[in-house]
Amino acid sequence: MKRLLWALGAVCLFAAPAAAQTKEQRYQGTFFVTAASDDCATDRTASVGDNGVFTFRTETQKQAFSIFEPRSGGSVVPSTNKRFGKSGNYRMTWIGGGAIAKESTGAYSAFATKPAAFAPGTETVVVNGRLTNYQGTAGCTISFEASGLRRPGY
Repeated sequence: MKRLLWALGAVCLFAAPAAAQTKEQRYQGTFFVTAASDDCATDRTASVGDNGVFTFRTETQKQAFSIFEPRSGGSVVPSTNKRFGKSGNYRMTWIGGGAIAKESTGAYSAFATKPAAFAPGTETVVVNGRLTNYQGTAGCTISFEASGLRRPGY
């Protein structure tokens, strides 16, 4: 009986479809602001053309990205603490001038990655989307495009 169960388990293991992504992958590249609402002019939060270093982490259950700009840096994660959908809410932690840290929330929309699914051999990523309350500035909505190459070792 044990042999039969072991054999059935082995057959199920090898017959089951492989998950598209099984472990963490990280990408690093450039983030560009492609559109910014008028409210983004407050405190020079963001304007079209602003850019920074971009890192994107994706794994089976979670995703997050970070942006490192000349005067600030921060991390964006879905409020669900899982993967980004096409739209939803996010949490952002920023460290700005004077080493002041602030947390904020907002909505994201039009979020898309290319490729849409990640495989172990995926070498590049493009991420597009829109963020409201960018860097905690009420009413500041940006659109962005980011692209990156897979980091060695991930």
